Amino acid sequence: LDSLRNRSNDPSIDIDVKKKIIEHRIKVRGINDFYREEIASVLDPEKGGAFRAETLRRAYPKIYRTTNAERVFDEALATYDPVGGPEGPDPKADKEIYDAIWSLYGEFLGQLQVMNDKLYTMTRTSESEIQMARLENQVKRANGEQIVRPTNPLTELQQEKRELESEYLKRLRDLLGDDAFFQLNGTRRYD
Repeated sequence: LDSLRNRSNDPSIDIDVKKKIIEHRIKVRGINDFYREEIASVLDPEKGGAFRAETLRRAYPKIYRTTNAERVFDEALATYDPVGGPEGPDPKADKEIYDAIWSLYGEFLGQLQVMNDKLYTMTRTSESEIQMARLENQVKRANGEQIVRPTNPLTELQQEKRELESEYLKRLRDLLGDDAFFQLNGTRRYD
């Protein structure tokens, strides 16, 4: 209610409140990130890694969500797994192709981790600056001044991540051939 009253009288008061909220959110995020690492360090390595991965996925879903390329690779591995699932191996199962898929997937996951780490670091350093610039634009807009759109440094990294996915899916396509590749779910967009 105070925010609505202040907006009608002085928009800068509302902006000051929003700036304080952003500052508090940054502090809370810092505490969460610190204790994520503390908790993960006291767990055994396997559980600690799983805990870290899950908390990062929940805290930063735009960065750590499962990519389309990961889903395609997982399906390719399930299709060509020589051991197979409870029903036994798929008729297409092939140990040589399976090993080649795993090798390519492992390489992709390593590159993806590097890219996600860059996105994580950039998010932590730039997110508050972008939010503050947006708030300043609100004041400028209310005063009739020209606004300056902040550039999002994440945009370029997100594009690099999409290109990384496309590159490795192209390599998977080259490995499997067009027919086998396009039988996998999620591959039609790469036609």
